Amino acid sequence: NIYKEILNDVNVSADSNYFQLGGDSLSATKIVSEVQKELCVQISIGDIFKYPVLRELSEYIKNIDKKENLPFQKIVPDVENINEPFALTDVQFAYWMGRNGMYSLGSVATHCYFELDCLDIKPNKLQKVINDMIKYHSMLRAVILNNGMQQILKKVPPFMLDINNLSCFSKVEQEEALKATRDIMSHEVLKIDKWPVFNFKISILNEAKSRLHISLDNIILDGWSMFHILNEIKIRYDNACFYTELPDISFRDYVLAIEAIKKTPKYERDKKYWMDRLNTFLEAPKFKTVKLENEIEKQTFNRREKIIDSRGLKILKTIARENNITLTILLIALFSETLRKYTLNDEFVLNITQFNKEQLHPDINKIVGDFTTLSYLEVRKSTDDTLLGKARMLQKQLVEDTKHNSYSAVEFGRELRIKYNNDREALMPIVFTSGLGLSEGRKDVWLGELVYSISQTPQVWLDHQVMEMNGNLKIIWDSIDEIFTAKILDEMFGMYGDLLDNVINDANVLFSKVNYKENKD
Repeated sequence: NIYKEILNDVNVSADSNYFQLGGDSLSATKIVSEVQKELCVQISIGDIFKYPVLRELSEYIKNIDKKENLPFQKIVPDVENINEPFALTDVQFAYWMGRNGMYSLGSVATHCYFELDCLDIKPNKLQKVINDMIKYHSMLRAVILNNGMQQILKKVPPFMLDINNLSCFSKVEQEEALKATRDIMSHEVLKIDKWPVFNFKISILNEAKSRLHISLDNIILDGWSMFHILNEIKIRYDNACFYTELPDISFRDYVLAIEAIKKTPKYERDKKYWMDRLNTFLEAPKFKTVKLENEIEKQTFNRREKIIDSRGLKILKTIARENNITLTILLIALFSETLRKYTLNDEFVLNITQFNKEQLHPDINKIVGDFTTLSYLEVRKSTDDTLLGKARMLQKQLVEDTKHNSYSAVEFGRELRIKYNNDREALMPIVFTSGLGLSEGRKDVWLGELVYSISQTPQVWLDHQVMEMNGNLKIIWDSIDEIFTAKILDEMFGMYGDLLDNVINDANVLFSKVNYKENKD
């Protein structure tokens, strides 16, 4: 029944295969939560991948000692102290250090900017919706203190929506005004020690049409939370009687629970798992760059996009399903193969952004915050030297790594910095972020149609992002072109797009041999 509900398939049987049902890591996260809630046992995403046939997973669950698995007792809500300062997560701390200029390519925020074209929006109604959400979601009242702690404020003043009425201007003047707003908000560094750590503006174009500008800082909201907020704005706006009970826990409770895990034997086992690999751990992709990081005076991120239509998306999902891999893994394999054509090293590490929050409480998926975890994924040569073999190897590695994530990539990164005597340069600047399963991005799900977005992150050269939008697959590269040159990035992105198209047109491409060069010039 859990599989039927989460995977939206009434035909699930004991012999059903998770991958063939279209399952991915995010749906696996939801299954983990429901299994813990209904059966009072704790399983992992890796367990679902290891036992893809439902009958096999059921047998595995039956053999778990239920006396040792009471996961919902891990978080005890501390309502009385919700407004007391608490520590940043490892990822939040990395963001905080990055924006403070401690490293090269710093002094920027980990930030996302969205523009939605909306019809018949009433600014006063929207302003009320935003303020209602601020009351409900405690992390929308959060600030980051100068001592590296964070705090949820008990009370904040009303949020005043910035309204720009451009209806009196010509089309050309409107475009100039919209561009001016975009230039300011798309790369802005919000003051995180002052509330609010977000910004909403609306530009009224005529009686019917408006453009909503949304600026969000990842230090308080991860990708999942941002999409959750965008979805909820629409739901609340359309339903004047909207009501939902406050969650029993807060992001503060979650962070304290995660910190407590660091005092357990699991944390020590996870730390050993990573430290045992330290001496042989690969480095980031190496490129022939035209500028060094310290030569970049002001990093500006540029976006490249490719849309794969619904037919192509369906084919890619089918290929992944038939080969017992996730679509995310398939894309990582193709992305890494594209990079390899340009890298000086055939084997390297990708920085994988994950939104698989620990399912420590039944209300965990009701709260927003920065639950981001990072995983340093080693991309090594596969034994059969085919793209499909590479994808299967990467999935096996990522699943195993995810099992040992209580010792974070940020902590492991500190050890790598010591190993390489790197106290300032970017450590793992090539990022892969999968938004598959976070949101479908349909016009009827958000308040308007997404017409523009951009992200930026300290210590990142290139961030590959992927999400579903209106039934299509949207591939995004956000990059600092100065490091590579726009020409090289255009070429790389074009090659990646061609590889995707080739796989869609002929799945046998995945069985083609990967030609490695031991020494690249």
